[in-house]
Amino acid sequence: MISIGYDNNLEKKHKDLLKMSVVNAESKVVAGNKIGSFLMKKVRTYIESSGEGSWEATHPLTLEKSKETAYHWLGKMTRYKIKNYGKSIEIGFGQFTARDVRKGNDLNFDSKLNKVSKVMQLGKKFRTSKRMQRKLGSARRNAYSQPGIDFFPIKNTTKVLEIPSRPVMKPVLEKNKTQVENLYKDKFNKVLEKGFERL
Repeated sequence: MISIGYDNNLEKKHKDLLKMSVVNAESKVVAGNKIGSFLMKKVRTYIESSGEGSWEATHPLTLEKSKETAYHWLGKMTRYKIKNYGKSIEIGFGQFTARDVRKGNDLNFDSKLNKVSKVMQLGKKFRTSKRMQRKLGSARRNAYSQPGIDFFPIKNTTKVLEIPSRPVMKPVLEKNKTQVENLYKDKFNKVLEKGFERL
């Protein structure tokens, strides 16, 4: 507890109050960074575990295959930024570096990657077309090709394909709410105490 009287030396005490304001702002930013980093890791883990096994199985047409699944790749691209002088944290997916995050650069979450994550979060339906049926039904076909693995024929009666919703943010926040609150309080208080010791 710091007590400041106003009976004398008002100019110095005014400066002390300003310093206290700076320490408070610094504490919010540092605590926010702690929470941002924590949630970023939790979001990655949740995605890479297919929603801890709760997500509907993926159809080949809704999941781009490579050496690693698209979800694992999306998880590794999880980023966060602190906004409004530590008042809020934004978790998203963007094509920027960890150094940008540390330096607090103006980060853009309106990337193609973030749009993919929004589709994953909300799900999506789209109509099929004759062109789509021809393209998917004939791709990479040879004597050894297998339907559903190498090519993906769509029935003429199938008019709509659906990407199921695979929510991320809400379940991660709900599961870690208590831990997030405790981490924030602990980090904020520690930085605040160290700052006051310097005054």
